[in-house]
Amino acid sequence: MSVYITQCCLSNGLLIYSNARTPLHSLFIDVFEHAEYVHPGIPPIKSGDIVVDIGANIGMFSLFAASLSPDVQVYALEPASDTFALLQKNVAANNFTNVQCERCAVAAMTGELRLYLDSGSLGDSVIREWVGNENVTGTERVPCISLDDLFSRYRLPRCDFLKVDCEGSEFNLFTTASSQTLEKIAAIAVEYHEHNGRKSCELVDLLEAHRFQVAEKRTCKEIGMLYARRIA
Repeated sequence: MSVYITQCCLSNGLLIYSNARTPLHSLFIDVFEHAEYVHPGIPPIKSGDIVVDIGANIGMFSLFAASLSPDVQVYALEPASDTFALLQKNVAANNFTNVQCERCAVAAMTGELRLYLDSGSLGDSVIREWVGNENVTGTERVPCISLDDLFSRYRLPRCDFLKVDCEGSEFNLFTTASSQTLEKIAAIAVEYHEHNGRKSCELVDLLEAHRFQVAEKRTCKEIGMLYARRIA
């Protein structure tokens, strides 16, 4: 019988619920201990900021951002139904009124996609090759939205901090975004997942072409972080 953490209370008062598919401790380490989405090359989240969390999972980063100030507005997007239910539960459990949750993937276009479920929720992806045929435990049809339509739907005048962790979809997400949308973004922290010949340098070149200063930190063979800051 597997044993896993179903809930925890952090020293800052955050209450977080999880399930068997989600490694709660790993998420805590990424967001709070290793501060994977914080980098000296990009400005920190501050009061009054608009934050977009693409691939929010159960909401660890969204909760972190929302807890910084009640004046931070967070838009959290997560496609997997069981994970999204926990995202909603965690936002409600902490009484955050500054987090808006939506169950959808962010991709190249707006419509519907097939989400391939991994045994662990951190590996869910709309790209079957990334999950691997041997690791797929099921599928879901999920709504999806392009980055342009996301900004239009929420009428975002700007995005002060964009966090992206969407298991390979980041390539199509950025390459299909318009210059007008990218110009509204001040800072980006994106975890890249190289697959099917797509490399991090593709994202670096695209972001630099749109006047971002980019720093890269590779964490393993195919995965790493890009930190991008808009140049004035």
